[in-house]
Amino acid sequence: MQIVIICKQGQSLTDLSAADLADQIVEAKNSLVVLGRRIFRISSELSSLDENQRALVRQLSEDHELFENPQIIYAKMDEFYKASAGYVELLKDLNVRLVELSGQPYKTTKKDLPS
Repeated sequence: MQIVIICKQGQSLTDLSAADLADQIVEAKNSLVVLGRRIFRISSELSSLDENQRALVRQLSEDHELFENPQIIYAKMDEFYKASAGYVELLKDLNVRLVELSGQPYKTTKKDLPS
């Protein structure tokens, strides 16, 4: 697995400190939290569509980018979400590796997690 580190604009890889790496992981995790909340809102809104709104979605499917190239729409979705899951797994791996590098022992159990 190849790991690519994206530096802040104007910052070279050699200028990247341990704190910068930790900050980037925290920032990425926070972005996922925000994205997760957005996805739950979308889910709720989609579940509450009435029949008129569903008809509008059918009309929208004719010219919205989300529905482009109907012959391969499901294949494109599968590819996108598979890659996205890979990004989350990579973030988890980076998080674990940085924590291990810090010397923190692995002692977390379910009872240690906040409820």
